[in-house]
Amino acid sequence: MLEVVQRLVDQVEGFVPKSEKELTDFRISFLGKKGELNKLFSAFQKVPEKNKKEFGQAINKLKNSAQEKIDTYKNSFKKNSSVFEFDLSRPTSLAKLGARHPLSLVRNNIVEIFARIGFVLSDGPEVEDDWHNFSAL
Repeated sequence: MLEVVQRLVDQVEGFVPKSEKELTDFRISFLGKKGELNKLFSAFQKVPEKNKKEFGQAINKLKNSAQEKIDTYKNSFKKNSSVFEFDLSRPTSLAKLGARHPLSLVRNNIVEIFARIGFVLSDGPEVEDDWHNFSAL
């Protein structure tokens, strides 16, 4: 039985995941409900009394090394997986949207010059009807 535990410890120590999915599969195969550790803990009851201490220590060493390996790689995958470090759903500031059209800049300058002279800018309809153009005058 100790040979099986030692083989699993060697397997855990030599494990290097290439993706987060491999790490998840590893976690399930060792620490899951139907994983290797649960099989060993159920086999622990059948071990003779004189070997229980040594077998229990070996199982705990396996469990701790597997958990450490999972925690180490989980943190490394989390750091590398977040490409965006800012919230994409936040509204943006409108202050940085492009620039004014050159014709609008010239028009605003002209209006400003005439306003300093004393003229007033007034808006009205762009098209007048017959009544306002001829009859009312």
